[in-house]
Amino acid sequence: MTYQCPADPEHCEKKSEPGYCDVHAGVMLEVARAVFKPPSPESPRTPPITTPPVRRPHVTLELLGRTIQVPPDGIVLGREKPPLDALPGMAELTQISRTHARLFWLADHLYVEDCESTNGTFVDGEKVTTRRRFAPGQRLRLGLDVDVLVTAVEVDEFGLPR
Repeated sequence: MTYQCPADPEHCEKKSEPGYCDVHAGVMLEVARAVFKPPSPESPRTPPITTPPVRRPHVTLELLGRTIQVPPDGIVLGREKPPLDALPGMAELTQISRTHARLFWLADHLYVEDCESTNGTFVDGEKVTTRRRFAPGQRLRLGLDVDVLVTAVEVDEFGLPR
C-alpha cells in the first residue's frame, strides 16, 4: 500500500507507511488511489473473460392433475404458496404444510430442501433433512402420500415445450 500527501500528491514524496507529510506540517498521509487509465489504441486488447451460460433443463411438476413449470429462480411448494395455492383440491391436502419444500437451482443442478414441514419431504422414499441434489425422474413425495411427478421437458428455440 502507498500513502501520499493530499495537499500536493504530485510533488510530495510517497511512503509505504502511514504518517505525516515531510513538506506540509501536520498533514496526514492518505492511501494513494489508483487512477484508471484506459488502454491506448496501440496496446493489444485482451478479450473479456466470459463464462458460458448455464443450460438448465426445463422442469415441470405434476400435482393434482396439473402441470407447473419450475421457474429459473426455483419454486416454493406449499398449500398457501403460488401457484400451488390456486390448484383445485390443494387446500384440502392438510398433510402438506403451508410452506412445505423448496426446489431451486445451483449452477445447472436442481436441489430440494424441506422448509421445516410437519410431515416431511421425501426423495425416492428417503427423508430430506438438508438440501439435496435432485433430478427429474426421481420420486418426490410431500407429506405422507402426495406424490409429485418431476419431469424434464424439451423446449424449442422459443422456450416452448416440444
